[in-house]
Amino acid sequence: MSFIKYEYININEYSRPGIRNNGIDGIVMHYTANNGGTARNHKNYFNNLKGTYASAQLFVDDIEALCIIPLNEVAYHANEISKYNADGSRYRPLYSKIGNANYSTIGVEMCLDKNGNITEKTFQNAVKAVKELIAIYPHITREKIWRHFDVTGKNCPAPWVAKPSEFERFKNAVFSNTSNNTQANTPQIQPKKVGETMLLFRNQNDPKVYFLTGNKFTHVKTEGDLKKIQAMMEKAGYETWIHTDPVQVAYLRKVATEA
Repeated sequence: MSFIKYEYININEYSRPGIRNNGIDGIVMHYTANNGGTARNHKNYFNNLKGTYASAQLFVDDIEALCIIPLNEVAYHANEISKYNADGSRYRPLYSKIGNANYSTIGVEMCLDKNGNITEKTFQNAVKAVKELIAIYPHITREKIWRHFDVTGKNCPAPWVAKPSEFERFKNAVFSNTSNNTQANTPQIQPKKVGETMLLFRNQNDPKVYFLTGNKFTHVKTEGDLKKIQAMMEKAGYETWIHTDPVQVAYLRKVATEA
């Protein structure tokens, strides 16, 4: 069963513009800077946001991880420029690599307790959530997990900027017992099934696309076939979307009916 709960906010100009992203190149870690605010508090806040552009796909607290914006959509989490170099030029260390991070990364916000701390439980829940994201995007290596600070220079997550060893501890925990990142440049198609998750894979050494249900692969010969599969799955109650990354080209997830 998925640890991440997918509970999307409404389309909103200021928080969920409904724009498809360009495929996921990495994950940007944040903190909410809002003492005592839970993941659900933030979901409600961004569902009704007006007047300022801000959001993230995931919010994690001591209890849960909520995905409030689909992973294939833009969230406004890492594009603002908050620091300038001595010559007045903008501080954008990753811009040449990933462009506008809002269009190519997933934003993960860690909530704070009432004293302004990232608790160990929230830390570990963030590890679980990011591990799950990497199962969806197996090309993401530890070098493709960044702090907001690394993208724009913003002091976020502040505890990890002040103490970089915590960020390293986080990445170590995420990639413990994770083997698919050691060969990220030559990924292999491997059967996977987690709950009702279904995946489409493209092997870099094989231009074919394969549709996976359980442990059985079906070769998708044409884009028309892919669209037929999407239509079939959506009719059956699945959410479907297409990625442009070279490994996983689509992700299909059964909509949860849990209470």
